[in-house]
Amino acid sequence: MIAEAEKSENLMASTWTPAAIVRRKFKAGPRRKVDLKLDVERAFLECRILYTELRDAMIEAGIRTGANDVSVGLILMTPAGTAKNRFVKVLPVGGNMEVLAQQARKADQLEKRHGVLPIGVAFWQRDREAGQDETWVRSWRLDNTSALLLAEVMKALHKEKGNEFELEM
Repeated sequence: MIAEAEKSENLMASTWTPAAIVRRKFKAGPRRKVDLKLDVERAFLECRILYTELRDAMIEAGIRTGANDVSVGLILMTPAGTAKNRFVKVLPVGGNMEVLAQQARKADQLEKRHGVLPIGVAFWQRDREAGQDETWVRSWRLDNTSALLLAEVMKALHKEKGNEFELEM
């Protein structure tokens, strides 16, 4: 019986594209059990590290990666106590150093003006062999509000193809 289950897993795995294999390995691991409390600067740097790791994993798997094949975005939200102008913003954290510096300044301004909090990271990956784009998020918080917001981010992320966007709440 166990051999049959292993056999079916192997059959399914044989249909995965190289990008899907990279994505599954990248997403693997235990679920977060406590909130990861980061300030905006540290969260921005964490996103950049994740972007580099995902891009490098794709290159290591022999997948051709262009400038538009992988995108990672920092997900920021205004605090719960803010009554008006509440929003969730996703800032891309990829590209060259000039673009990166502009996005870092934008994140810093949002923190100073609106007191935004980082709640997670959004990923967008082009899977050329499957002819589709894949999106997923990694939450840094465990509360229900963040989970609901991240579900909305997921919907918009696929449509925006990894570009910057804002959702009003």
